[in-house]
Amino acid sequence: MRLAAGFGRGMGGLGEVCGVLTGGIMVIGLHRGGGPEAKKATNRLVAEFFKQFRQRNEDKIICRDLLGCAAASGVELTPEQQRKLHLERCTKFLRDSVDILHDLLG
Repeated sequence: MRLAAGFGRGMGGLGEVCGVLTGGIMVIGLHRGGGPEAKKATNRLVAEFFKQFRQRNEDKIICRDLLGCAAASGVELTPEQQRKLHLERCTKFLRDSVDILHDLLG
């Protein structure tokens, strides 16, 4: 949890790439390992992971675009606003990511 703590709200609250995608890249890397041949396979899986995520989410991977609001780009939210956004949107993105990774990695 500490390793991925900065991924939320689009990489440290900046509204950039969705943190579930970054986490997914870490999962793929852990599953595939290192080395030149593994890196090629890892890169192919990452590209497919992003492709499928985009297909499920209107061709979007940027947090502020996925959420459809500026709140993901560093604007402070109340705890209630954060919970609502998380429950309404972020949970779906996490579920999509897990489903895709399950299909890709078995």
